[in-house]
Amino acid sequence: MSTPTYCGIAFPPQQAHGSGFFALAEDTKLILGNIKTILYTKKGEMPMVPEFGNSSYDLLFQPQNRVTQRLIADAVASDIETWEPRVYVDKVIVQALENTIVLTLDVRYKSTNTTETISVPLETT
Repeated sequence: MSTPTYCGIAFPPQQAHGSGFFALAEDTKLILGNIKTILYTKKGEMPMVPEFGNSSYDLLFQPQNRVTQRLIADAVASDIETWEPRVYVDKVIVQALENTIVLTLDVRYKSTNTTETISVPLETT
């Protein structure tokens, strides 16, 4: 078994089995959890670090056309690359559903050069 490169609290936070402590995540699971934390946090929402988070929240409530979706995709890619330096964002697809915006991201891990696709729903109600 290899030693993990990164280790931290899992997202979403949960209790570790058999203890009163938070469950931990390692390597890619930790990075994916960090990406979700970035995307689910509105800019200005985190005390002491108002520039942290997803700067596209204001755009979620605009008419969803190609221009708005491109602005959301660009903002999401920039925010992730700013706050999660262990990945490159290769592609962001924005899909508008009835009450949800679904972000589908292709991220590439810098340490292994492997790619993973993740989907994150953001509620617009």
